[in-house]
Amino acid sequence: MSLQGTVESYIGISSDTTALKAWLEAGSEDVARKLGERYFDQISESAAVTVDGYTVNGLIKHVHKANQPTINIPIDQKALASDPKSMWFATEDSPVHYYSNGKVYILPGGGDIELIKFPTVSVTGTTLGKYNSHMIQATVLYGSIQAAIKAFSDSLRSISTSAIGIPVFIGTPDFALTDDDKIALSTIYFDGVNGVTPLTLDHTLVDSNVPTYTVDDTTISYTGMDASLSQDDAEMVQAFSSKAGLELNEFQKSQYERLNNFNKDNVVYQAKIQKAIEELRVQQQKLAAVYDQEFKKDLTEKQFNAAKSYEAKVTEYRTKLEQFQSNVQIYSAQIQEEAGLRAASIQTAQAMLQLIPSLRNEYNLTTSR
Repeated sequence: MSLQGTVESYIGISSDTTALKAWLEAGSEDVARKLGERYFDQISESAAVTVDGYTVNGLIKHVHKANQPTINIPIDQKALASDPKSMWFATEDSPVHYYSNGKVYILPGGGDIELIKFPTVSVTGTTLGKYNSHMIQATVLYGSIQAAIKAFSDSLRSISTSAIGIPVFIGTPDFALTDDDKIALSTIYFDGVNGVTPLTLDHTLVDSNVPTYTVDDTTISYTGMDASLSQDDAEMVQAFSSKAGLELNEFQKSQYERLNNFNKDNVVYQAKIQKAIEELRVQQQKLAAVYDQEFKKDLTEKQFNAAKSYEAKVTEYRTKLEQFQSNVQIYSAQIQEEAGLRAASIQTAQAMLQLIPSLRNEYNLTTSR
């Protein structure tokens, strides 16, 4: 299995390859420092240091010139080591080395080093330079820890706290008729019943109080979070994870309660809208009779015009109300979708919080044995 595949088998989710490469590179260096002494003879190699220096790309253990060990001096003594008049002048019998700008230099005239080279990482590969299986496993664990921390942080930061726009209420209906139209309507026989009572929809039935869903404004501090989870002390990582886990549980509980309350209110409100639409439909159905030729022939012009005017108002408001109903349904669906994404993010964050301490403990054990 590739290095990436192994990391993803640990954390259960895919990881960004660019970031993973950087994490594995950092891990390979940390592992070299912790296990390099043990495996130095197996995986080290020699490199010549010229007068131009050698770019340090690994963990150096031995520095020498013609098998003569060198003395490490600070950079500010470089001039003295190069001055024949100085008592610190470097010679073949008393060579020195120093570090400057990422390079190692040996005086006089260069020399040799033995080092563990930090490997070039390919996330799709299965090896890490000369590292043995023990060191590879440790490096992968390091990368897994960082990938899990990133997944945890990304999950928290992806939790949306922005409000979804509430549908604009269409306003209260206006079914007002002139006195003449009221009289004309009252003299029409619909289904054997004299007259039509103009609608006066109860405003408590359809009002502007659209149910709202607010996200818990509880915020989890990101300050120092990654650093707390990245520290070497497994017990401290566990303590922080437990604390953050409790905060997440409270956040999740609050979200569930708020969503549950919204859903209850939404069912009631949408039932009100549907009831109002049904009342309008019944009125429309009665008023449609005036267009029937057999029915129409017995109507006066005033009766017909009154019914037609009233029916237009009922139809217009029903159309608006149905559009508003659709908007409320879309609004509700958006809230459910946001809530689902939020719950998934919380679930991922909780899973990573449980995983990170165990990975840290396993890494510490692997690099100590």
